[in-house]
Amino acid sequence: VLGVLLVDVGSMVTNISFYGFLWHLPRHQALVLSLSNCVLNVAAFVPLGLRGMLDGGHGRGLADVLFIYAAAIMLVATPVCWYSVPSTEEYRFRAMEVLSLPIPARTVKGLRGAVDLVKKAWKILRQHAGLHCFTVIVGTLTWMAPFVYMTMTDPMAREVFGTAESGARLATIYNLCNGYLGLFVGPLLGVVVDRFRRPQSGVKLMGYIIVATLAVVAVLCPVPSWDLQLVSVSSSTINQISLSLFMVRYAIIFAPPDRVGSVTGLFVAGVGFLSFVPIIALSLDIAVNGSYVRPQRMICIIALAAWFAYIVYVRRASPWPETPV
Repeated sequence: VLGVLLVDVGSMVTNISFYGFLWHLPRHQALVLSLSNCVLNVAAFVPLGLRGMLDGGHGRGLADVLFIYAAAIMLVATPVCWYSVPSTEEYRFRAMEVLSLPIPARTVKGLRGAVDLVKKAWKILRQHAGLHCFTVIVGTLTWMAPFVYMTMTDPMAREVFGTAESGARLATIYNLCNGYLGLFVGPLLGVVVDRFRRPQSGVKLMGYIIVATLAVVAVLCPVPSWDLQLVSVSSSTINQISLSLFMVRYAIIFAPPDRVGSVTGLFVAGVGFLSFVPIIALSLDIAVNGSYVRPQRMICIIALAAWFAYIVYVRRASPWPETPV
């Protein structure tokens, strides 16, 4: 358990290192954020590759394969990241150069410094508290929309198709869709969002894509057709990719350059904390009713209703600031 937690935290920290390029590539910020987010999707190829090594007939065990994987990270990935990622000082200098604004140098020293950083990020979010709370709620519901596909693919496929073999097939389809769409569609969405002169317009586009993919999953997830399941799984993956870009792009609208990490962290923490509520509700529904399709459709429909309310609220209130708070 400790090993899994350390690997998970390490991968998230590495993804955040992409943020160091935000002001080196100011006209391609959404692309930078998409690349950071889609690393997790492309990582779906890793278990497929490791399984191929296990089944390769060379007598390797799981421990041997994991050791080779860890060695590749330490000997290749770590030096590349260390060399290529800009330092904090480089990040600050480029942000000042692009924005033509002074940004004080800050360092986080110890736990007290980290707590102080979180307090300052919270102070920023309090200025639009209603909008931020609404955003975290719809973000949580949307994040949970592909929950059954992600975690219970096998029993869901058996329910939809009625055969034991369908579980492994749908799981493979999900992993491949996750990897390929993260590799190609994620960066493409980043390029499209960067085409908008106002970041707010790009965020709204992500919202519309999320609504469309939620509707597709709600309609197609119970249909016993492999072609339509491919469409449903693809929509579920695009939904997740779009939400990740929406959340981090949204945070940058409100956060000054020296607060991007802490503000984004609070949003992610809020979504993670609130996710326990729908996770428990979905798990109880599955335990009581014995259906995996029902909670998948239910969470999509609830998320759709929340998004329609969110879109109406944003259109009426026009809460977006023109510059970071």
